[in-house]
Amino acid sequence: SRENLNANTLVQMMVGRPLTDLFNKEKVAVGDEVIRVENLSDGKKVQNASFVVRAGEIVGLSGLVGAGRSELAHLLFGVSQPTQGKMYLNGAEISFSSPRDAIVHRVALLPENRKEEGLFLDMNVFKNVTMATIERDATMMVINQAKGKQETEQAIKSLKIRIPNANVDLSGLSGGNQQKVLLSRWMAIHPKLFILDEPTRGVDVGAKSEIYRMMTDMAKQGVAILMISSELPEIVGMSDRVYVMREGHIVGEVQDKGINQENIMALACGATA
Repeated sequence: SRENLNANTLVQMMVGRPLTDLFNKEKVAVGDEVIRVENLSDGKKVQNASFVVRAGEIVGLSGLVGAGRSELAHLLFGVSQPTQGKMYLNGAEISFSSPRDAIVHRVALLPENRKEEGLFLDMNVFKNVTMATIERDATMMVINQAKGKQETEQAIKSLKIRIPNANVDLSGLSGGNQQKVLLSRWMAIHPKLFILDEPTRGVDVGAKSEIYRMMTDMAKQGVAILMISSELPEIVGMSDRVYVMREGHIVGEVQDKGINQENIMALACGATA
């Protein structure tokens, strides 16, 4: 459509290169199933959701606002509990009573609202990055500061977080750098499944490109990625397959050449079966 063309042209002008270069999506070999969900419901916003994400896949989850995408992510991460349905992680049935449970099983969630649900703005970068690995790296209740420092410095370098050192308070950073700090926290647990809810919301184009590169790198390492996004160019540009939600239900799946904005919006709006 003319609107989509204009939006894509605007992004290309901002980035200074074709839109496909911004996403820099590479074909990655797909492995075994990491997560399988069957008829998962929360009795409210999510109804009978079934889907699969395999190792090395970036699977998009699209839909209109209020379709139940974030609520589904909360079920997968143990934030809320299902009223019915089953989840299988690497073939074994699993249930998470809390996010802590999910982290132990190397499932990570980058939340939609980073300031309210993810970041500790009154702490420095080091403490934010190591928050999810404190228990894992502690010995006899003593935190391994050296390992935490090493992982933080590695994260700063790999994600190009623009700060002088890890002791900088998080509240003073840009939205893009704050998001990359939060991504670094979850990368530190070496996730099997990484759920990204609006991963580039509120960040500049440069940070978007770096986040997309990180996602591709993780897929190459065999991480299964479920990406929730309201940005259709992002869904189209980064996804190997796309599930579409409408009114709490997963109403369709598109893949290969079928991944385009028209097909996704038709499913999201109920214009096609």
